[in-house]
Amino acid sequence: MGIWLGHFIDTRGRFPGLLLMFFLASASLSMLSFMDPLKYPGYLRMLLLLIAMAMALISLTGLTLVFSAMISDAVPKELLPSVWGWYNSLVNLVYIVSPIVTGFIASMSYRLMFLLALVLHLAALLIYLCLYVANPEVRAAMKRVRREEHGSLVQELIGFAKAIRDRSVLLFLVIYSFEVPYLSMRFIRLYVVNTLRVPPEIFGLAVGVGSAVGVATPLLGSAVTKRIGYRRAITLGQVLLFTWIISYAFASEPWHIFVIEALRALTLIYYPARDSYLMALMPPEVRGRILSIQNIAFQLATIPAPVMGAAVWSGLGPRYVFIFDALIVVALAVLAQLLKEAIPKVERLHISTST
Repeated sequence: MGIWLGHFIDTRGRFPGLLLMFFLASASLSMLSFMDPLKYPGYLRMLLLLIAMAMALISLTGLTLVFSAMISDAVPKELLPSVWGWYNSLVNLVYIVSPIVTGFIASMSYRLMFLLALVLHLAALLIYLCLYVANPEVRAAMKRVRREEHGSLVQELIGFAKAIRDRSVLLFLVIYSFEVPYLSMRFIRLYVVNTLRVPPEIFGLAVGVGSAVGVATPLLGSAVTKRIGYRRAITLGQVLLFTWIISYAFASEPWHIFVIEALRALTLIYYPARDSYLMALMPPEVRGRILSIQNIAFQLATIPAPVMGAAVWSGLGPRYVFIFDALIVVALAVLAQLLKEAIPKVERLHISTST
């Protein structure tokens, strides 16, 4: 599905993709807002809920692809790190505020929570429609990039595979797929509560403080990327990831969680470089597909991670999960040295607006 979404927004256009994803999101939220599951038999009830959740997940993936491609199309290359820095800061701010707001609303009514989400989606669609009508650069970014001809999806994928044989693209896909705390990502909360014995309220406070710091660090990352370049910024990110992950292995007191969360917030410094690197390398006509391939590579790479992490945890001990993760990051930092430097040029990407 991810490959098809990327293919769709590259060959049919950003704007049709945007409308399709907003339609799926609105349909899903409408079902959750107005449907009374208790009125339906058990199997039908589960089927309707699964359909609603499937549409929500597809629309979430699709909207991410469309927004990322559209931003990269409309923004000059030299401004990509800055724009992605602001984008990541805004996302972190929303992650802080939205659980508080939605939790309060859900305490009154779950249906009201979904209804509010539906209203916000429709408002966002209205804003994008206004921008589309009023701003020619947004129209250019949303319209499709004209290519000479389009074959079947299989033919397009074969041609696309040939187009991304660039070493830096493949290396970056590996780095992106394994950059998270690969083995330990499913066990961090268990480790913090059971091994470090951090009280839940202290853990929540530390995460909140780290998230608040994380609102500002991507903005700093934008300046860092423009100053030292993509390759060095990505390498710096691996160094910060190593420091954060290895700190879990050597933590021994509950208060150490505040240091760990501060280090986690610092890792966001390299997010602008990470999110804009491939967009600076790839031409507009394949950006939707390269974004979908990037997401698919990440999902596939993380499938065996919980099993491998559990094997290390039970065989060697919980701290070794983080040590192995730190060694993976060291290997990724070495790979980062082989990346091509995507130096932003002072030029605007020219997107064909012909239909």
